[in-house]
Amino acid sequence: SAHHDDLKRQRQAITSAIGALWEAAYEEGNEEITAFARRLRNHERLESEVLYPTVMMIGRCLKECLPSALQLAPATAHCG
Repeated sequence: SAHHDDLKRQRQAITSAIGALWEAAYEEGNEEITAFARRLRNHERLESEVLYPTVMMIGRCLKECLPSALQLAPATAHCG
């Protein structure tokens, strides 16, 4: 979908900006900013490879579960 394409482009732009920050800091010999950029890259990788796919999976599960749960009485509504 268009929303997913936008998110993908945003993540690519962030990854590119982090890479540029790391490269500039490395070339200048700025160890503090180089380390910061490395930590930022690791955080972005965690979001991209773990958190984002997990949220997408949860969303799919909720979409599958909620229609049937809404048909149950509120006191007994549950998924699974």
